[in-house]
Amino acid sequence: MDPTGVVRRVINKPRDIIPRNTTINPDTLLDVPEFTFIYNDADTIHAEIAELYTYSEEPEFVWNAEAFNILFQAKYGENKKWKDYSKDEKIDFIIYLLEQCELVDRTRRCQAMRAILYLVQGIIK
Repeated sequence: MDPTGVVRRVINKPRDIIPRNTTINPDTLLDVPEFTFIYNDADTIHAEIAELYTYSEEPEFVWNAEAFNILFQAKYGENKKWKDYSKDEKIDFIIYLLEQCELVDRTRRCQAMRAILYLVQGIIK
């Protein structure tokens, strides 16, 4: 107890409580055994991509497409397809999506991220 009547306790630091392991050799700490890997299990691009995504992610493709379409219509208000726009217009839309990712509104941020994911996955129609 200190002179003001407050009870104070001293808490030990973790390095004082946990004993150090002195048997670790720092010279061998980063030694990793050799691992020889030969990738000879190649399939068609469609089969490889199908293996990459699980079936549980399938509904997310639809959500991502919906987010893309909503934001694309909000930005351009036209029924043109992505492939019909010029490179500059596509870049402008991507910048628009990136700006949307910095908004305070969580819903709009997530919608923009889903639209970006839709573009990155390359399933644009």
